[in-house]
Amino acid sequence: MQKFDIILVKHLIKNTMEKINYVPILKWRAAEISALKNVFDKDRGKIMPLIEVVLPGISLLKKVVRDGKTETVRKPDEEVHAEMVTKYRNEKINLIPKEIKDCREGLPTLLDFTLLHDGTETTNLKIESIKKVSQLCSEENLDVRLVFNLNDDVKIIDEIVNQFNEGKIKGVCIRITVSNQNNPLSNLSELNNKLSSFIAETKISEGNIDLIIDLKYLDDQMKASYKKIFAMSQSIYNLSKWRSFVFTSGSFPIDVSKHKIDDLGSEPRFDWILWSEAVNEKGLLRKPIFGDYTIRNPIHSDALIFLQSSATLKYTLDNEWKIFRGQKQKNEQYLVHANLLAQKSYFSGEDFSFGDKYISEKAKHFHVYAKDNKVKGMGRSYDWIAAGISHHLALVLSQIASRF
Repeated sequence: MQKFDIILVKHLIKNTMEKINYVPILKWRAAEISALKNVFDKDRGKIMPLIEVVLPGISLLKKVVRDGKTETVRKPDEEVHAEMVTKYRNEKINLIPKEIKDCREGLPTLLDFTLLHDGTETTNLKIESIKKVSQLCSEENLDVRLVFNLNDDVKIIDEIVNQFNEGKIKGVCIRITVSNQNNPLSNLSELNNKLSSFIAETKISEGNIDLIIDLKYLDDQMKASYKKIFAMSQSIYNLSKWRSFVFTSGSFPIDVSKHKIDDLGSEPRFDWILWSEAVNEKGLLRKPIFGDYTIRNPIHSDALIFLQSSATLKYTLDNEWKIFRGQKQKNEQYLVHANLLAQKSYFSGEDFSFGDKYISEKAKHFHVYAKDNKVKGMGRSYDWIAAGISHHLALVLSQIASRF
């Protein structure tokens, strides 16, 4: 950031710390980093992202010599995962604090290591990450708050508490995950006992704890249960005292295969629709902050890192996503989609967000490329994903500002 930007952000910190409007949940990859880094300065303090750290991608192929000939083969799954962990330990883990600083200079950021795993053993890699990243974030004076679930390994929770007590992190975040198979809110007395016991044993007050209720993916069963779960959350222990109270879910499908290529499709934003209805109910003790998974599906597996994405442009509207579906290895189709989108009445315009400006510029480039397809400038897949996430972040903030 430039010096002026840093001064502006510090001013925003002072005036917006109590005005967090939105908690996007972001898998920490190139597209998400780009989108978050390019949030307009006026909006930075209104967002508190929950960053889910994932293992980095590597090449799936290697060269081997067989019968005197060099062949290219796919690496075994065990080798792939071992390389991912090694790359994470040697490279990625050291970059995380710098990346957060570039995106969030001094602003609150939630950091979750849950998705990390080292083969069949997960605790050691998470604890290693907690210690190292907390130390590096402390050296940069970042406002990082580490996330855990009450059902996590006690060693992980204890280490997060230790980092807070040593002053290396600015707070902690309890993430209560709800699913069809496991709903902690269905036994509120047990949940509230766990929460009160945590506070009593650690001496960390609610004012230093962010509390998140996360419904993950809203399948049909979860959509039907949404308002009931929302209502249950109003009876959580000392609800008014937590530093922030957030209700999150995601409804973007795991893939868009049901939409035909070159047809304009749509998907309803049930995460937003259901939250905006529930939060307007009368008699709420505390209205939760809205959170979602932007234009991604909540479910993650390492295998998804290696899936080759199609040239599909996803564009968020008030209550739906528009899906401009393309083919794999056909990045020129992004330009076609951008050109079509820029002509739609619902296109927000190039000044709306970093992502909208990118789409608008690429739409103009389409005409150049159409004349000579050797001209470069199609953009990489993650650039287009970043553009979609960037627009989504800006759209959600504008929705909240205009309605709540």
